[in-house]
This record gives sequence, C-alpha cells and structure tokens, in this order.
Amino acid sequence: MRWLLFLMISAGLARADGEPAGDFDYYVLSLSWSPTWCSIEGDRHGSPQCDTDRNLGWVLHG
Repeated sequence: MRWLLFLMISAGLARADGEPAGDFDYYVLSLSWSPTWCSIEGDRHGSPQCDTDRNLGWVLHG
C-alpha cells in the first residue's frame, strides 16, 4: 500500500512541459479485468491487450 501512495505522490510531482492542458473537470483512474474486456469488446478490435502471449489480468489505465 505504501508503494501506491508513493506512486500517487510521485505522479503529482512530475510535470510535463508542452501544450497547456485542455478544459476538463476530472481525471479517471480505471482498473479493468482484461480477460472479460477482451471477451466482450477487445478481441473484436484486435487489441494488443488481448494477445494470448501477454497473459494479462488486471490492467490499470489513467
């Protein structure tokens, strides 16, 4: 659990130089179970996330 707190603090301190951010209200941090997503939608689109050699379980998007 400490690593998650460290990761969140580190991500907040990191700053990217470039274009200013667009106008939006919030960020989304999503945790999904890859096998279910692939069976419902990902295989149809040929997503690399659904490659059987990768054997992914939980996937974090943010």
